[in-house]
Amino acid sequence: MAFLDNPNVQKAEKATVGVLSGFKSFILRGNVVDLAIGIMIGVAFSGVVNSLVSDVITPLIPGRPVNALMDRFKPRPAATPTTRECPYCLSTIPLKATRCAYCTAQLPPTEEPSPARAQGV
Repeated sequence: MAFLDNPNVQKAEKATVGVLSGFKSFILRGNVVDLAIGIMIGVAFSGVVNSLVSDVITPLIPGRPVNALMDRFKPRPAATPTTRECPYCLSTIPLKATRCAYCTAQLPPTEEPSPARAQGV
C-alpha cells in the first residue's frame, strides 16, 4: 500500500475529512434539520387538506343542501297585483274590472304596469 503512504494522498485525505466534517456540522445544525422537518410536515398536511376538500367539501357544493340554503336567502321578486279596491265601497275586485261587482259603480280605468315599470327601469 505504497499509494496510501504518498504525502499528496495524505493531504487530500485530510482535506476531504475536513470538508466532510464541515458539511456534517452544517447538516446537523438545528436550522437545517428544522427546515427539513417543516417541509415534511407541510407535505403531509397538504395531503390531508386536499383529501378533506375533495372527499368531504366538494361533494356538498353542487348538492341540494347548498342550493336550498341559497334559495332561502335570495330576494323574492315583487308579485304583480291581481286585485284592487273599489274606491266607493272598498271591496276587493279584479284588477281589470270596469264596474264593481258589489256596488255596481263605474270604476276609473287602471294603469297596468308595463314590464319596464314593474322592474323599476
